[in-house]
Amino acid sequence: MCQLLEVSRSGYYEWLSHPPRAQVKAEQQVEAKVKHYFAQGRGTYGTRRIKYLLAQEGLQVSRRRIGRLLAQAGLRCKTRRRFKAPIAAGQAPTVVPNQLNRESLILDSRVVECEDGIY
Repeated sequence: MCQLLEVSRSGYYEWLSHPPRAQVKAEQQVEAKVKHYFAQGRGTYGTRRIKYLLAQEGLQVSRRRIGRLLAQAGLRCKTRRRFKAPIAAGQAPTVVPNQLNRESLILDSRVVECEDGIY
């Protein structure tokens, strides 16, 4: 492999013995905290909330970086489902009866006159 990379064997083993760079350590720490907060939120925390929590700790991390870390870990946040009122199959929506018994007089196709006034 050293011949392929055109480096000396001693240089390669010296490179292996070096400690990891500070940037790599910081990246691993941020990744661990992102995973921790994601698990803490039971998979519902997205990039905005995780960014806020990291900012509370004093870490300045962009939402893109958090999103990249989540994607690399294969994590996707759960989204809330939209509320939809249950309707029985084949049932038409019910029409609310006019309980106030207001009678409106239509003078023009664009104007409706009620007892309160003209709208």
